Amino acid sequence: MIPARGSETETVRVPVPGDAAGPIVIRARLLYRSVPPRVVREVLGARGSVPEIVVMAEADAEVRVE
Repeated sequence: MIPARGSETETVRVPVPGDAAGPIVIRARLLYRSVPPRVVREVLGARGSVPEIVVMAEADAEVRVE
């Protein structure tokens, strides 16, 4: 969990096939949900609704493949 006004950095390695051509577009999204659905079910049972997922940030990057 990332605290309020906090930050976290993740490094992700993605294998690229040897025959890949052209630029590859990488997209990352930071999603937020106020409470996990499991907690809603435990507290409210069937009458609880699943919290909305909000896109907090997103970024695209284009990587050249040679």
